[in-house]
Amino acid sequence: MNSIRVLDSNDFHKPRLFILVLLLLALIPWLHGAEQDWEVMLFSALFMLTLALVLISKQVNVITAFVNVRLSLCLLILWFGYCCLFLIPLPVEIIQWLSPNLAATQHGSSSNMTLTISKALTLVELAKIASVICVFCLCYLFAQRKAQQIKILNILFYSSAVMAIY
Repeated sequence: MNSIRVLDSNDFHKPRLFILVLLLLALIPWLHGAEQDWEVMLFSALFMLTLALVLISKQVNVITAFVNVRLSLCLLILWFGYCCLFLIPLPVEIIQWLSPNLAATQHGSSSNMTLTISKALTLVELAKIASVICVFCLCYLFAQRKAQQIKILNILFYSSAVMAIY
C-alpha cells in the first residue's frame, strides 16, 4: 500500500458524512442492485446531495483535490457527455446518416429527432452515470487513510456477498 500518501492538515475527514457514504454503499445492493427507476433516481439524488455536502462542508477545491485521478474523472465525465448527446434533437437528415435503422423506425412529422428511442430510459441511464461519478469522487475523497479504504472495501464486499447468497 505504498500509494497511500502521508496525511497533512488538508486531508478530508468528516465522520458523519463518511458513515452516510458507507450506509448508501451498503444499501444499494439490497434494493435489487438499483435496477428499478425509482431506486436509480433515489440513490442518484442521495449521492449527488452527499457529494455536494462533502464539497461544501470542507470547501474542497475541486481543481486540486482530484489531481491524482484527473484522467479517470475526465473519462467518466466524457462518458456522461457522450450519453447526453443522445438527448439532443438533431435534424432528420443527420439521424438518417448516423442511425438509418432508427430513422426508419421513427416516423414523425417533426424535422428534428433524437438518437434515443426512449428519452425516459436515457435519463435514467444518465442518472446512473452521474451517481457513478459521485461515488468515484466520494470514495476518492474519503479513502485517504488505510482504515477508511478497508471500511469501504468491507462494506462493498460483505453487502454484495450477502445479497448474492440471498
